[in-house]
Amino acid sequence: MPPQVVALYLALTKTPVILYILSDHRFVGEKLTEYISCVVAARRPRGRRTGNMMREHRISLGKTNIPRGEIRVKATSFHTMIRCTILREHDKPEVTGYILISSIRRVESFTLAKNSLHLLLSNLGLGKLLYHTFYAPRSVLQKTFSQGLFRTLQSRRGHALMRRQAQRLKPLPQTTQPLHEVCFLTGSQYWHQTCFCAYTLQAHTSLPLQFRLFDDGSLTSHQQDTLRALFPWITIISSQESEETLVEHLPPQLFPSLHARRKEYPHLKKLLDIHCGHNGWRLVLDSDMLFFREPSELLQWLQHPTTPMYMLDCITSYGYSLELLQELAGCQLPERVNVGICGLQSDSIDWEQVEYWCKTMIEREGTHYVQEQALTAMLLGGQECTPLSENTYICCPSQNMVEEAAGSLHHYVAESKSWYYQIGWRKSLERIQVL
Repeated sequence: MPPQVVALYLALTKTPVILYILSDHRFVGEKLTEYISCVVAARRPRGRRTGNMMREHRISLGKTNIPRGEIRVKATSFHTMIRCTILREHDKPEVTGYILISSIRRVESFTLAKNSLHLLLSNLGLGKLLYHTFYAPRSVLQKTFSQGLFRTLQSRRGHALMRRQAQRLKPLPQTTQPLHEVCFLTGSQYWHQTCFCAYTLQAHTSLPLQFRLFDDGSLTSHQQDTLRALFPWITIISSQESEETLVEHLPPQLFPSLHARRKEYPHLKKLLDIHCGHNGWRLVLDSDMLFFREPSELLQWLQHPTTPMYMLDCITSYGYSLELLQELAGCQLPERVNVGICGLQSDSIDWEQVEYWCKTMIEREGTHYVQEQALTAMLLGGQECTPLSENTYICCPSQNMVEEAAGSLHHYVAESKSWYYQIGWRKSLERIQVL
């Protein structure tokens, strides 16, 4: 059941949903509201001591940083995730997160120990079970309802054909040893997308390129052999090699937050594994992109990099409040940074600063799926940068844009992913055959 529906029901029926924080055997009441601004419950527990204890905790549900104690949530007749906002004194919204409300017909309590539900389940070895039995099916259903059943089936079929076609691609002629390097983070689930992105890039330039792939630890030997046969000048860095380099340059005892976050958030490897220990400039591309024409701006930068370069997103999407990010960075951040294309000078990165940023972001506002993009925007803050043209390097293209092969590159994110599987990769091959 969608969380908005659950929240609306709770609001209309005035079902009591109360959050308690247990600390030193004293309860502190907080008001709980739904993200759609429906107040579910706004009463405090009777006979409990509150006082100034409210100021002692910063709470991010699902990503909590509670010094001690536990969270207790009471609800009725639901087992679902509800997005909610904890209100502090004076009804000022503090943080937003997710809680799992679970009970049968009567009011019961669900207890969450010190850390987040995610961490608790991970420690118990139940994280994957919860993902496969709850989150994954829920995500599939939501996507199916939003896209429609027919479009979803077409996307699945197109994706399966794309995987098979990746193994049938023929190597492009390349006789000159490449001098310029392009990096990817890839793995077993994305190697076919990496194939198409690198293949269409090489097809639209006479500049010899060497592709350096960083394995996230899941590439099979067959997939690696296929990649090496398709790209003669490819280099595949194993996850073990990346780990050894990281430990050498960023010892875990000095950079605990980055190491811990990297284990649970693979996207951070795009920043850590690719740039750590390297001197000079590096260009990193996401795999879920296709080239349709020569990317002149990108190739010019690759040959003569002088400032950091990135592509523009549809909107500014950093996952964290701009106030926090700018406070930590100490400067204004560039807007709409998308790390689908990102060129950085590796040896200019202050890893101690990144460690502090990562730790503080999580402590104050929790974890987020686009944290790596936020960290990159912070690294770019206060510098002269080269944003690529958004009309040429298109993020989240529409169906018409994909059918017309508009621009030089498409980055298939969000709802454009279905056009990627149904139309995009086929159109990219058609463009290569026309050349």
